[in-house]
Amino acid sequence: MDDEQPIYANGTYEPVLDKLEEDGDIEPRYGKVRLTGTLVAIGFIQIVIGVLFGVLTLAHKFPDSLYIIFLLYAGLQVVAALSLITGVYKKWPEFISFNLTCQLASVILSIIALIFTFKHQYDINYFLSAYHWMNQKTLGHIILAIYSTILIAYIIFALAAMVIVCIYQKQLLNRRGYRGSCTRCFVIGNLVFYSVFIARLIMRIY
Repeated sequence: MDDEQPIYANGTYEPVLDKLEEDGDIEPRYGKVRLTGTLVAIGFIQIVIGVLFGVLTLAHKFPDSLYIIFLLYAGLQVVAALSLITGVYKKWPEFISFNLTCQLASVILSIIALIFTFKHQYDINYFLSAYHWMNQKTLGHIILAIYSTILIAYIIFALAAMVIVCIYQKQLLNRRGYRGSCTRCFVIGNLVFYSVFIARLIMRIY
């Protein structure tokens, strides 16, 4: 009698918790916070950011020389957001890693843009010439300050979102059935990451 295994609530010798984890029925959490809802909200915010950025670009609110690059940047935001939402609902690590890589590329590009906004505060004539403005240095400084503030806010949001996504991804990959996806995640992520910079380089050449 002492050697008999206990029968659990599911009528088997397998603990209910392990069974649910194997089937992916337990929602990943960080403390008491449900990560699924948080990630979906992040995805919708990213879509709003991408759409607004695309609309401003199409309305020619930015220098014409950056038109195509900024449209690609806006499209990248929307695609990355849809990838995150799909990955969360379907529990596909590859899609979540795609979002992480896109966000990493976006953060790097945003930091570069932030450096340029600081730099052009001391070279305002170059900035004004890009907008075809003349003798409006005060307005140029104000607009650059607004750009810098928006970029800083976006970088903080993107980094915080990446941390939350990484926590979710770690829990997802630690479950049975997801560990074999790690290699594919890194391969897809690297392809996306480098394709962004290759596309940017091609746009500069042509």
